[in-house]
Amino acid sequence: MKVARWVGKHLVGLAVMATFLAAAGCAGFRAPIGTTGPGAMSAAELARYSEAEGKLASREPAERENAAVALLSMDHPRVQEAVLKQMKTARDPAVRISMIKAAEFMGDRGCFQALLDAVKDPDPGVKRAAARALGRFNRPEEVGAVVALLNGPGTSVAEKALLLQTIGEGMCIRATPALLEGLTNQSPFVRGAAWAALRTISGRSYGPQPDVWTLWWEANRTTSRADVLERRVRRLAGEQKVDRTRSREMEAELDELFALSMASAEGAPGKLIRALGSSHERIREYAAERLASAGSPPADLGHPAVRKALRSALEDEAVSVRLAGVKVLVASRGSYRDEMLLTALSDEDPAVQAAVIDAMTARMGEGAVNGLIDALARPHKKIRESAANALGKMGAQGAVPFLIEALEDTDENVRWFAVEGLRKLGAARAVPSLCTVLRTDRSARVREITAVTLGELNQPAAVPALKRALDDENRRVQERVVEALQTLAREDFDRMMIIADALAAHGRNAAARNVLRRAIWDFGGKPSLRDQLMEARKKLAESHKALKDYAGAAEVYLEMDQLTGGNPAIRAELLECWIKAGEPARILPALTDWLKGAEKKDIPPLVVLGCETAGRLDEPKHAGLGAALIPALEEAAERSSDKTLLAKVRRLKAELAGPNAGADPAP
Repeated sequence: MKVARWVGKHLVGLAVMATFLAAAGCAGFRAPIGTTGPGAMSAAELARYSEAEGKLASREPAERENAAVALLSMDHPRVQEAVLKQMKTARDPAVRISMIKAAEFMGDRGCFQALLDAVKDPDPGVKRAAARALGRFNRPEEVGAVVALLNGPGTSVAEKALLLQTIGEGMCIRATPALLEGLTNQSPFVRGAAWAALRTISGRSYGPQPDVWTLWWEANRTTSRADVLERRVRRLAGEQKVDRTRSREMEAELDELFALSMASAEGAPGKLIRALGSSHERIREYAAERLASAGSPPADLGHPAVRKALRSALEDEAVSVRLAGVKVLVASRGSYRDEMLLTALSDEDPAVQAAVIDAMTARMGEGAVNGLIDALARPHKKIRESAANALGKMGAQGAVPFLIEALEDTDENVRWFAVEGLRKLGAARAVPSLCTVLRTDRSARVREITAVTLGELNQPAAVPALKRALDDENRRVQERVVEALQTLAREDFDRMMIIADALAAHGRNAAARNVLRRAIWDFGGKPSLRDQLMEARKKLAESHKALKDYAGAAEVYLEMDQLTGGNPAIRAELLECWIKAGEPARILPALTDWLKGAEKKDIPPLVVLGCETAGRLDEPKHAGLGAALIPALEEAAERSSDKTLLAKVRRLKAELAGPNAGADPAP
């Protein structure tokens, strides 16, 4: 078909041109006729000239080109002169292009030099049109002129590329030395154009290396342009023969595909399975896809013919057919299914291998596990990550050593799935290796899943590594480390305290508070830990204060006060937290009770604490709370028989009485 179109196109064009030239003549080929004197035109010629010249200014390119052809067909020098003038000086580039196309159509050699000059035109469209037109001119002197312009000092890179293209399209084999020189040009555009021209002329697909083409030229120095054209015609004829053969094959393939697609629902499975043995790859692919599609009944592997067809599909040269065959197996039933899937695991294509791996289950037994372990060493990273993931899902404990080895894989995703597989398998023996990964792996994603895994494996040996990882550069990794440490903070009081201290030291006060609460709750009933529990409560109160939860801290201090029987330092913290929590009204009843229940020797420190607190409450926002404390403080000081203490209380009373005299104490 290609040959027919090419030959038809060119023969028809040549025939039309020959007829036209025979009738009208071609400027530059014959001497002027119909003149009445030197340079004069007849009245008929003048009329034709005037009509055509007027159309040169048309806005329609086709009309301009027809006008130019009409002018060039007149055998008068003045007429050709008008076309050449328009080609060179017309302001509108479109007009210049129309003149060039007319000269190309006519093959008017009187226009050759003007076409050569037009390659230097400032407009890119004019340049391209001129270069294309020059391909019509293949006399030795014309080709030589093109080569001379190509090698001229003022020729730009773009112009060189266009001229090289001209040489190629014109099949100018005698210009091969210029093309060989173009292969060594500094510009990649020039080299590319020279290479393309050589391929066009030679019909060869050699690379751009000059040495190869130099050898070709040495073998073809005596080849003429006619020889080149003859070879091309023969090659096109051969392509046409191939096209006819392929066309017949395609028709047969379409007939087979049509019959297969029209098969009834009842008869389709059998026909589809038989079609897996078709000689046409696309038919085999279509059949396998139909069999593997959702809603299609599963293949019965108990039937020998079905097994044979599927085995053939799994050995097909087309990856798409093998992949579809795996999909059919996945949806099939029968005792041969798992065996055939395991065989397909050794397929050379990664996509087929991945499809098999995704279909594997624990039901497939040790053979599947061993196959997946082997897949962990495959060169394709997608296969390694799929295998690591599958081993974890299958609960294959025997794969733990191999997944630990995969923690050093070069691919990030493989390492991620190896960690995830170890997590799913509950592989406690992997903790040392996972601690190394948490410290050294360059991927934040891998370190993040490792922190999660170390928490879920619940092994105390991971605590030191997790503590160090609190300083990880990635925020998400830090968050997962905090969660893992909280998970590990259980069962052992000392471990819980170590974790709480580490969290608090890194500003993770909410997490530290949670751990301390759990420790106090879990171990609060153990008398042997009395002192350690008191220290834990102190740390818990500090965590509340770090979070600005002063009410929560106050509750902890209140519990500590009850347990210690009245520690002055604890009571001082308690009063401070009530003030900061906005609950100063709780101070008066608490302090009054403390003073009433205190022994004589314990009164002085309580009175001093009360005086300090009353002084802090001497502010308008506390509405006389400080003054309300004075009676209880004064009564306690008198009971202590400490005159210095009593004087201190009375001085404070005098200070508070001034600005707040007459104020009602807050309830």
